[in-house]
Amino acid sequence: MPSPAPATANESTNESTIAPTFRSITGDVTHAAAVRAAVEGHDVVVCAIGAPPRDKSNLRTAATDQIIRAMEAAHVTRLIAVSTLGVGDSRAMLPPLLKYVIVPLILRRAFADHESQEQRIRQSTLAWTLARPAALTDAPGTGDYHHSFPNTHRGLTFKIPRADVAAWIVKQFDDPTSEHQAVRLSC
Repeated sequence: MPSPAPATANESTNESTIAPTFRSITGDVTHAAAVRAAVEGHDVVVCAIGAPPRDKSNLRTAATDQIIRAMEAAHVTRLIAVSTLGVGDSRAMLPPLLKYVIVPLILRRAFADHESQEQRIRQSTLAWTLARPAALTDAPGTGDYHHSFPNTHRGLTFKIPRADVAAWIVKQFDDPTSEHQAVRLSC
């Protein structure tokens, strides 16, 4: 099966350009029937759910629960989920301002939701990969980014274009080396 081209989106106009091998579905990710219909017949599911920093709904966790149940019922095994740099064992590498001020005061709920989401994924029977990108930007993708780096890695910008994250995710579709891994991404 040929590798699919990445989907791109212009968030300011809500217009998407999607390669023919991708299918875009509009629906509520917290409703089981909608998620089951979206998952059935696919080989890979990419979960890239966002929520406002102070959102109290735990949307990422609730949606991920629905996605995992739907995938297991449909026998779809490959899940790639976007989390964030600073969650889990990557927290140690955050710069002090982020680690001690911004995350605890502004992003506390979002990070807790990511932690819960990751825990659910790790406990599943799926062949999962967690992408932990640094702060996402709308800059054009460059292909010049770091991945799978240790907490001691220096010289990172702690930013990465969404297009580079999408390109990395597509490369993981058929690459089992990232399964059951949380992979850090940053320029």
